[in-house]
Amino acid sequence: MKILFCGGGTAGHVTPAIAVAEEMKRIAQGCDLLYVGREGGGENEAVRKAGIPLRQIGISPRVKRISKSGIESARRLLHAIRECGKILEEEMPDAVFSTGGYVSFPVLLAAQRRKIPTFAHESNAVSGSVTRFFAAKDEKVFLNFPLEEKWVGRLGDRCEVVGNPLPAAFGSVRKDEAREKLRLPKNAFIVLSYGGSGGARIMNDRLLEAMQKEAAQSILPRNKPIIHIHATGRSYYETYRNRYPELFRGGNFQAVSYLDDMAVRLSAADLAITRSGAMTLAELTECRTPAILIPSPNVTADHQRKNALRLVAAGAAEMVEEGELTADLLVERISALAASPEKIREKTEAYAIFGRHPAKTAREKIARAMCDKLTRK
Repeated sequence: MKILFCGGGTAGHVTPAIAVAEEMKRIAQGCDLLYVGREGGGENEAVRKAGIPLRQIGISPRVKRISKSGIESARRLLHAIRECGKILEEEMPDAVFSTGGYVSFPVLLAAQRRKIPTFAHESNAVSGSVTRFFAAKDEKVFLNFPLEEKWVGRLGDRCEVVGNPLPAAFGSVRKDEAREKLRLPKNAFIVLSYGGSGGARIMNDRLLEAMQKEAAQSILPRNKPIIHIHATGRSYYETYRNRYPELFRGGNFQAVSYLDDMAVRLSAADLAITRSGAMTLAELTECRTPAILIPSPNVTADHQRKNALRLVAAGAAEMVEEGELTADLLVERISALAASPEKIREKTEAYAIFGRHPAKTAREKIARAMCDKLTRK
């Protein structure tokens, strides 16, 4: 059995695909895996680290207006469709599993034209356009949330709510083990902040300014230091290193370009400050990390805000709208939580409402459903 995985361009698409790929390897001995990703995509590094063979295609995000960049994007899409057809003919997969994103479009189009069975997973509270476009011909579509969209009703029992799959590393490391692995003090209050896998300019601006203020103020007693680590995203790294050189020299307040050991980092953290993409929230839930969520307003149907409200309603997170975000507000929120172990404990315990191992259940259900479908064909 050979399964081709696709999804991108962000790590939010890659993470669930890797989780299902790991599970397929576990339950289907001898199963061959292949991942098709965006040429030069930073998220492809996670695929390589997972030991999954990778092939890359040249493709750009969809541009909706007529312009030189739109014409070039369309040209690259046509070329990508031809590339995918060639990959499918060379690799001859038994099925394709997609987690959405523009990288999936040419792969799914080429696969369905060749009658190769396709499966999909939708992680967000509002479905992506690629998932909707190909759903009618998918063998099965797995959902994180129950979606009240017309296309879901038309699929009937070919649609199943399973949650979000994550690699086994998430939720498997205790806080003290994670801190020992990262060489972080056990008695510190540790804050981890990031703007998604690619970073976010406004979050970088506000958080790095907040870190300067935190460093200048002593918001915790000396016997309980605060450690704040912020990931800018690779594309923003040089800009902010030049602007805030003191934060890139290490120490208790430090900025880095990217975090590729998120399962350990979140397990070690007392508080995360981040966007509210569906996979980010799944990671927070699995690691039970209290959070301050800052939904991106630049997403389809405001789905990040809808995602965030689920954790806020449970009591596991707080939400700050991007338009209200200031460095002073961040310092105030961090200070209040750092000074209140009771609030942190309450937020940690609030995750219990989501179940003990939702990510494990999701990846098992998806992998077994795919195996069952393919062995019956």
